[in-house]
Amino acid sequence: MKHTCLCALLACAGIGSMRADFNYQETTRITGGAMQSMMRMAGAFSKQARDPMVSTVSVSGHRMARINAHTGQIIDVDKETVTELNFDRKTFTVMTFAQMKHAMDDMAKRMQQSKNENAPDVKFKASAKDTGQTKTIDGLTAREMLLTVTMEGTDKQSGNTGNMDISSDMWIAPVAGYDEVRNFYKLYAAKMGMLPGQNLGLFAARPEMIKAMGDFYKEMSKLDGAPVQMVMRVGGTATGTPPSQDSTASSQQPPPPPSAKDSAAGAALGRLGLGGFGRRKKPDDQQQQQQQTSEPQTASGLLMEVTTESSGFSANAVDPSKFEIPAGFKQVESEMGRHPR
Repeated sequence: MKHTCLCALLACAGIGSMRADFNYQETTRITGGAMQSMMRMAGAFSKQARDPMVSTVSVSGHRMARINAHTGQIIDVDKETVTELNFDRKTFTVMTFAQMKHAMDDMAKRMQQSKNENAPDVKFKASAKDTGQTKTIDGLTAREMLLTVTMEGTDKQSGNTGNMDISSDMWIAPVAGYDEVRNFYKLYAAKMGMLPGQNLGLFAARPEMIKAMGDFYKEMSKLDGAPVQMVMRVGGTATGTPPSQDSTASSQQPPPPPSAKDSAAGAALGRLGLGGFGRRKKPDDQQQQQQQTSEPQTASGLLMEVTTESSGFSANAVDPSKFEIPAGFKQVESEMGRHPR
């Protein structure tokens, strides 16, 4: 979702001639929510997930490379290819834009076909707001832009309701040369058919989502600058009568997250078809008594907070090797391109 918001932001900027290279560094880390607590409990097994992910983003002409210690992605708009690198396994995959669009359309169709008459009703809302607030980040004066996507679900059988909010608190600052990055995303989005009013990948299965994104794009098209900092938060609220202990026992999975509040929200949202970032922890005596009542209850919590910071902006020439497949890497089939037999 972080990259979805960022790509949408950049795709809305104007396109011009691309004459120079540009590169910068992105540092992404999980900074809060139930997900962070779960990883702390997992210990050494989640060290890679807990450590900040540092990526180098390079643009040269109509090519972009995003490289970190474990993976890489090379997009060539002229060749219409996306190459994924796995440095741990020394493998790579290549998909054309046409193959990617076909895979996304196929996934959207399967999602539609898998729906049943008892599936929860889900509505989408999207908004973007320039708050007018400013602050200094690494010597740059940045303006705040709030991007929010809300998914509201209602269970047809129980009448329980809930919503999941994905908000991105972006700080945008003018950076010389960053036009190269925005122009690249604009050209890439045009070729992939992901401009406003066109195919939105997995959201193509949700006509209401496409409509809701209209205001989102209108506001973002006014932006001019680089996102030097972005804090994405995923949280939710569920309201209704809790199911009995017997009816939920089979659907609850260990290990329990450390926060009862965040866990309850995740479990309740999962039952409403809005995902399940957390599972309800095994209830204590007080929680059991609450579950046995028939009075509506509300569970809410922050499921995940991810912070991304961009720095080291440079218009220096990009090393051509960043757009090449490393020697000794073996090509494998892309998982995205696989179809169920």
